[in-house]
Amino acid sequence: MPTVPLVTSIPPSVTRLDKDGVDVGAAYQEKCILSWEHAFFSPCSVHSLREKPPIGVPIASVDRDASHVTGRPHVYFADLLKVGLERARGGPFALANADLMFKPELGEVVARLRPGEMIFSRRIDIDRMEQVTGEVYHSGFDFFAMHSVDAESVGDAGLVFGAPWWDHYLPLAMHMRGCKMRLLQPSVFHLLHEERWSWHVWALLGGRFVAEISRSATDAIYGAGLKNALADSSFEVRRNTARSILKKITQAPDKGVQRALHRVSLLNVQFLDECARTNVPESGQGSILLP
Repeated sequence: MPTVPLVTSIPPSVTRLDKDGVDVGAAYQEKCILSWEHAFFSPCSVHSLREKPPIGVPIASVDRDASHVTGRPHVYFADLLKVGLERARGGPFALANADLMFKPELGEVVARLRPGEMIFSRRIDIDRMEQVTGEVYHSGFDFFAMHSVDAESVGDAGLVFGAPWWDHYLPLAMHMRGCKMRLLQPSVFHLLHEERWSWHVWALLGGRFVAEISRSATDAIYGAGLKNALADSSFEVRRNTARSILKKITQAPDKGVQRALHRVSLLNVQFLDECARTNVPESGQGSILLP
């Protein structure tokens, strides 16, 4: 079977502590990469020129990074997507966080992806590398596959790959462009680690998300839900006030803003789940798709 392009951003070093406090990060990252290859993916890791790239996988370099936002030279989501479009050459490709192990059947499912469809998956959190069962993470998504022809017009929302909100923005943006959203049974494993994002980063990127999605949302149901989610936080969702929305969110990190952003996050997940439930094919991609 031909391989499918997979675009990610592997950190120069990975730290993961087992239950005995031993760092298994390097071994875990190697196991992740092997799982991609065994599932017939061809990985490429995108990096800022300021960051030391990993060894052993193809590299794509970009000349900017989000260190002023996250404190580290993370790449922007838009730059990662651009690399995916270039490597796909008109066919399907995948985007995924780097700290994931794939189920072996995943590549075959992506290879059968048709234009006008997008598939995505939640992750399964595990405590040990050898686990094959675990806890499904319900607040976001970690794996996405699409055709380049469908993703060419996805905008640059100023979001950062590996940081909060890009994993909500991408599937919503694809839905707004008419793609059928199809949710997989959780098909990737993730070795647990501590969350590291501060309120400031979460709110700043949440503000960028709200500003962009309020400007580009073409789905009336989602638009009404977004307006309700922001109702008591002094925002007005209007296409011509995206900058003021962003300003109000990021300059006022109070409890009202925090509640509003949590409601937006919950809306996104519930809306995407519902979109996926209405787009299950009658046949073709098999039991890996959720009913």
